[in-house]
Amino acid sequence: MTIRRRRPRRRLWPVLATAATGLILVLAAVFLMFFTVPAKRADARAFATASACLADEPAHECRKAVDATVVKTEVRREGKTTHHWLVLTVKEQGGGQRRVDMNGPSPVFGALSPGYEVSVTYWRNAIRFVDFRGARQFTADEPKEGYRTPLALALAMLALGAACVWAAYWGAFRTNRNPARLPWQVTVVLAAGVWLSLIGAAAPFLTETVATALLLFTAGATAVLLGALWRARVRRQQPTDTVEVVPVVPAGEEVFPAMIKGDVPYADGGGYLVAGPGQLVSTSDPDGRADRTALPDTLVAVRARVPYWDDPKWETAEVAPKSPLGTVVVECRDSGRQVLIAVDGRHAAWVLGALAVRRPSGTAAPVAAPGNRA
Repeated sequence: MTIRRRRPRRRLWPVLATAATGLILVLAAVFLMFFTVPAKRADARAFATASACLADEPAHECRKAVDATVVKTEVRREGKTTHHWLVLTVKEQGGGQRRVDMNGPSPVFGALSPGYEVSVTYWRNAIRFVDFRGARQFTADEPKEGYRTPLALALAMLALGAACVWAAYWGAFRTNRNPARLPWQVTVVLAAGVWLSLIGAAAPFLTETVATALLLFTAGATAVLLGALWRARVRRQQPTDTVEVVPVVPAGEEVFPAMIKGDVPYADGGGYLVAGPGQLVSTSDPDGRADRTALPDTLVAVRARVPYWDDPKWETAEVAPKSPLGTVVVECRDSGRQVLIAVDGRHAAWVLGALAVRRPSGTAAPVAAPGNRA
């Protein structure tokens, strides 16, 4: 008797959560791309064309240069960001101090010392650059660079959001086409999304305009997507259903998590297996000392394979393999009945080794099924 194959019962919650995450990321990217970035570019154009303020005109839409005295300079590191703080006494503000974050150590910040006289330029009530002895350095509030961060976030979130949406679509509609739960089905999409997000995050800082940033991102996206498609095509053509495992007979008793499924009395077991020379034992004791049930000699291994989406559910999360991508299912036969043993990939060799040395005399050696399962 074999375990009847059935259509996989998809859990909707992971699919819906992945789809919702992807949609949120895509919508946030669209908002940044079509609202925040244009607003920042408009600010840069307004700053570039702003005229000098008249005598007592406030620095709203005009530029106003004011003399200031350096109080001190500070370099502070916050996480991966280094801030170059310049503390000034601005003369037109009645001697009040201002703390300005410069956009780097040069050309002005590194040349300043307490007591030096500088000229600071206001626009929209914020200091935008500092002049000292013919050199000019912009602050972190420079409008020209304001579009870079939101554009980088938009491109990165767009890539990750698209990967999440595709993963949700694949999990909802494409698992019926291939029952095997293969690592590449997940890793190829995730790797492509991560690479695209990295390219998108870097593009605005490696270029000078929005157009060139989008061009660089498009070129990188084309290369990554072509590579992902080629990788997926190659993996589809490979017989990756059966996992090549070399049986290993443990030198002593080894205890590891495992689940057993099938129409046999020892199905489900206790959540653990004990493999040793000439023995394979099911137990509920993590130490393998109590509640031991020896698996019968009629149990014969057929092959090791990847999990299928329609495999019986491995319910006990506490003893399930640590990662679904690392799970190996050992297909066995026991007097004509199919038995499935799910273990972590690193323990499959012990299961096969223990079953091999336990095989009764006169029993044929197990034969691995070739090729993919249709």
